[in-house]
Amino acid sequence: MNFVFETDGKSKSEAIKKAVDILGINEDDATFVTEGASLLGLVSRKPVTVKVKNDQKKMSDQVLIRAVVLAIISKIGVEAEIEAIKEGDDNFVVHVIADESGFLIGRQGRTLDAIQFLVNLLLNRELKRKKRILVDVAKYRERRSDYLRKLARNIANRVAKSGKSFLLEAMNPYERRIVHLEIEADDRVTTESEGNGLYKRVRVMRIADFSGNSDYDDEEIDDNIGNRI
Repeated sequence: MNFVFETDGKSKSEAIKKAVDILGINEDDATFVTEGASLLGLVSRKPVTVKVKNDQKKMSDQVLIRAVVLAIISKIGVEAEIEAIKEGDDNFVVHVIADESGFLIGRQGRTLDAIQFLVNLLLNRELKRKKRILVDVAKYRERRSDYLRKLARNIANRVAKSGKSFLLEAMNPYERRIVHLEIEADDRVTTESEGNGLYKRVRVMRIADFSGNSDYDDEEIDDNIGNRI
């Protein structure tokens, strides 16, 4: 895969050093092309375009992830930094920090989901270790996960006592999985996903009332509640 990562500086050497520091690479691992070179030795503020070689032996998974995440965010027009990339058993979690974190997250995390989708799409066949990439900004996903687990437990108790099923807001697959797993161990209630497309809703119902049909006496959660996370 060939991609472009851009930096700028008062000189070519400064811009190259900046790119090397950001990506965490050696100069030998990348090709540097200067756009708008200085004239007669005068300083140029034109960006230096860094084309990273498609050399899987030199480029680590984390360098590729870092470069692609920052390249996508820069195209949105937001300045950001990668605080850390943590590798788990089945995923890489990319922790991003930015002044405009709310803009990157978007309503109910939809902008962040779109960024994450693009990152996985671009790197699907490029990583040595085939793992899913989770992109988190200002620990939004961490806070959101904690909220969903607490919500799932509260709703489970509510459904078990009232007998009424409960329909949660539309969520992406990652968030739905959190709810399903949190309630899985509760022998009083069960869950099922409803809807089509990427964002589906999770219904929580009492096991004694579960019959596999869609005729429920239920309650719903406000769709905007996720914006208060």
